[in-house]
Amino acid sequence: MTPRDEAQSRYLPSSRWDELLSPAVDPPRLRLVPYRGEWWLEETTTGQLVKVANRHLAALGIWTCAVRGVKYYGDAAKVASLSPGTPVQLVREPNNPHDANAIAVVADGLPVGHVNKQMAARMAHLLDAGDPLRAISVAGSAAGVEPDRVHVLAASPALLSHLLGERPTRAAESRGWFARLRACHLPSGDR
Repeated sequence: MTPRDEAQSRYLPSSRWDELLSPAVDPPRLRLVPYRGEWWLEETTTGQLVKVANRHLAALGIWTCAVRGVKYYGDAAKVASLSPGTPVQLVREPNNPHDANAIAVVADGLPVGHVNKQMAARMAHLLDAGDPLRAISVAGSAAGVEPDRVHVLAASPALLSHLLGERPTRAAESRGWFARLRACHLPSGDR
C-alpha cells in the first residue's frame, strides 16, 4: 500500500497501530460505529476503522471474537436477537468436557455459541477472577433471522460505555445524555 493509498483508506493502516492503539492512551481513542450492517471500531483522530481482530485491542482491554458453534445452536441463534449493539452475556463453563476455558455466549437467555478457543484461553482468567466484562454483538442478525456469523466485543462496563458514545460535555452530562446512552446499551445491573 502506498502512502497515498493509506491516507485515503477507510481502514487504519498497520503502520499506525503502535502509535494510535497504545495502552498509554486512556481511554483509547476508539468508538463503535455502524459500517456495512455491523459495528466497527473507529479510531477517532483519523476516522479510520480498526479491524476487530487487531492484536492491539486486548492490551487496551477490548476483547473481540467470532462466536463459534452458531450453526450447532441454530434454533437458539435464530430466535435470539444478535443485532449489532445487542447485549450478550459471557458465561464461563469450567466443566465443559471439550475445553476447561470454555465461555458460552448467551443472548436473550439462550446459549447461541462459544467464544473461540484461543480467545477463551485469554479471557477465562479475567472472568474467573471476577473482573466485570460486558459484551455486545457487533455482527449478527435480528431475532427470527438465522445469522451467517456472530461477532462479539467485550470490555469493562466503563470502557464499553466509552466505546458506545463520545465523551459527553458538561452540558450533555447535566442533561443526563450519558446516563440515557448507557441505559440503552447496558443491562440494568451495570448502570
